[in-house]
Amino acid sequence: MRIIHRASFVITLIDLFTHRPIKDALILCNGEQNPYTQNSQNSYVFSDLEPGEYNINVSCPGYVTLTINSKLRQNRTEKICLEMPYVSTNPSISIFPRFEFQFNNSEFFKNKSARITLTNPIKTLLLIRPAKQGDKIISLNFNDDKNLFPQNYTYTVNEKTFKLFLVGYDIFSKTYILNNNLAEDMPENGEFNVYWKLQCDQYGKIVLPFMQQFMKGPELKFKIFCDKKNFKANANVDKFTEDKKVIPIKLR
Repeated sequence: MRIIHRASFVITLIDLFTHRPIKDALILCNGEQNPYTQNSQNSYVFSDLEPGEYNINVSCPGYVTLTINSKLRQNRTEKICLEMPYVSTNPSISIFPRFEFQFNNSEFFKNKSARITLTNPIKTLLLIRPAKQGDKIISLNFNDDKNLFPQNYTYTVNEKTFKLFLVGYDIFSKTYILNNNLAEDMPENGEFNVYWKLQCDQYGKIVLPFMQQFMKGPELKFKIFCDKKNFKANANVDKFTEDKKVIPIKLR
């Protein structure tokens, strides 16, 4: 008799810049190409999987190949949402203004994970009411702004920093949805910063498109963490022109 395990992954892949779903990826679970369906949100649904630890490899032309680990439990559905970073040779981003971060020793850093934080706070984004421990929604001063999600943020208040990942918006309660419940109360009057979980491509470059909703120039300050090392970089968005779409940033 065939055993039905009733454990599944729902994997959503989002273009880092356009926030549109990516529908033509190759996803391997523990090295195997398992059967899947795509739901109405264009997520990849892997059903009837055995519970256990999974190594998930995601590849798609024009994007950096990502590998993550996730644990699947019996009778549970594990939802995963990934923002897919670009490779520097992706032709679809050639018309968009973008930053290209490159390490001095590019060979050493190629294909390594990185986190880039924009240290300029988002002064226009406010938490308009306190959030309680266990909440999975927060109230912001913008209603249903699709430029704000999906996206990683830090929220710093009273010398405490919360990491938040906004995944959607509830039109009935007019609140933004988090991917995880809050571990503790989160009061008002804090500052939001935005960050991106990225990866160096095969040339040791990190591509970050210019995102006007967050990058209120002219002077931007970035903090980069890669291979247990911290780097800082500045960029001036006034350098973008009709003829110049790339601002290269050397990291030493």
